[in-house]
Amino acid sequence: MLPKNEVFTSVKIGDTVKARVLNVREDGKLTLSLREKAHVQMDADADMIVTKLTAADGYLPYNDGSDPEKIKLEFKMSKNAFKRAIGKLYKAGTILITDDGIKLSK
Repeated sequence: MLPKNEVFTSVKIGDTVKARVLNVREDGKLTLSLREKAHVQMDADADMIVTKLTAADGYLPYNDGSDPEKIKLEFKMSKNAFKRAIGKLYKAGTILITDDGIKLSK
């Protein structure tokens, strides 16, 4: 079983996917996630955000106050995952977080 909050891409019955087990339910069914654990996934998410920023001339109109659905559509990740990734980039000095978005540091 893939919970809706774990699916950020199009997946349909019959697709083969790589997933990790989140939980074994009492009925023997598995609850799965298509993403790595947060600390592992954060690096890939941060790299993807930098790639998108670079392609957008260094600015994107998203920050930690953005609508979760818009983040999910644009970045294919949850708002929490987005906040972890931009936090990592901010601490590293890679980006600046403004009231209206994020931008690459000079």
